Amino acid sequence: MTKKKFSEGLDDLLSDSQTGGSTSADSAAAVAPPRERRQGLKSFISDLDALLQDALDESLAQHNDAQAASSSVQAKSAPKRSVSDNIPHGLDVLIRQTVDIQDIITDEATGKRRLTVAVDKVKLEKLKTIARLENSFLKDLLVELIDAYIQEYPVKKGVDI
Repeated sequence: MTKKKFSEGLDDLLSDSQTGGSTSADSAAAVAPPRERRQGLKSFISDLDALLQDALDESLAQHNDAQAASSSVQAKSAPKRSVSDNIPHGLDVLIRQTVDIQDIITDEATGKRRLTVAVDKVKLEKLKTIARLENSFLKDLLVELIDAYIQEYPVKKGVDI
């Protein structure tokens, strides 16, 4: 399938007989700038592609040279760990531990375990308010409540735990 060129036959439309006095020189001038623009655009794009390709080739060559140099240096000398290996970079900077490992180890040593509890929103808000009034954390308030309940239960029920 070929492209239709609408510029062909355009001279016939813009001839003196149909335009009412315009000359063929005027019609040629009207048609010429888009052709020149397209040629200039193609030239610019091809120049841009060539420039980017040269930059990419140069970058790849430098990278390959650096890899070859580093591999030859590593082969000659004993493998050494650089300081930059210990410094996180890239995505490692964004990704971090959300739970402190030392807290887990100390929790295991003291016999503490994590607990997930579903609580009504209204009750949770009240507990948070009480924790704020007591100037303590919600987890500390819950631990106090659990301790008090454990101490009261044997007295209320008459059971030894």
